[in-house]
Amino acid sequence: MVNYKTVSAVLAVLTIVFVASTAFLAATSMSAPTTVVQTSTVTSTIASTVTAAAAQSSTQVSSGQGKLAISLAYSPSLGFYLTNGTGWTLYLFTKDTVNSGASSCYGQCQTFWPPLYGSSSSLSLPPGLSASSFGTITRTDGTKQITYEGWPLYFFAGDKAVGQTNGQNKQNTWFVVNLPHISIPANVTTTTATSST
Repeated sequence: MVNYKTVSAVLAVLTIVFVASTAFLAATSMSAPTTVVQTSTVTSTIASTVTAAAAQSSTQVSSGQGKLAISLAYSPSLGFYLTNGTGWTLYLFTKDTVNSGASSCYGQCQTFWPPLYGSSSSLSLPPGLSASSFGTITRTDGTKQITYEGWPLYFFAGDKAVGQTNGQNKQNTWFVVNLPHISIPANVTTTTATSST
């Protein structure tokens, strides 16, 4: 003889399990788009970090909040190269004229390659770097940009994280600033400013 109370109890338990698992699956599938949006937001935030780092360097120096740090990083393929104090790679633009006291990167170029704002007199340098290698130029908007061996220094908006060098050899005109000597491929044309006497 079938015990209807037992069958009813089993069916009730199975119903509860079914409802709970369905609710769990529904909640999981509904939360997935939220995760994607959050990831997208984080990626967008990281992508804007380089520009923020450039702006912060300008604000930090102009507000007298201390010295702007320059650091060194190492890559087996690139050797030692310059970064800012938090590790973002610094680049030079071979369409700039070395020692000219000017930058050639404005407008859309500046959007992708933000300058390293600041003054060479406010730099904090690691051992091995000489303060005499750094200088300052004035950009057309009146802001100051730091130079190394006469080359204006820039970040690259395509670097999404500290330590990346995605701008290396971009368009055969952008290069990381290698040390101890700046290494630009022989097939790249550069211009050196000469003083008139």
